[in-house]
Amino acid sequence: MFATMTLTMGQRQVTAALKSDFTWSCEDMVIHAFLNSAFGPGTADASVVREAGAIQARRAARAIEDAGWHVHLQLTEAEQDAA
Repeated sequence: MFATMTLTMGQRQVTAALKSDFTWSCEDMVIHAFLNSAFGPGTADASVVREAGAIQARRAARAIEDAGWHVHLQLTEAEQDAA
């Protein structure tokens, strides 16, 4: 897993995770569909996979924030080292 995002709007809180295959996992199907259609499976060669995952997660977090959610993005320790 590359990253997790905790999305909060008012009392509602949703968690999304960017998996190692560059797809998003989320219990909210609308957010799940949005993340995978707009920021889902990327293509990167093995030498830049970590960096690509971090970039993809940051872009998705900005888009979710622009939609009015508060976002807490947490990159995995390996991804923080690469970023």
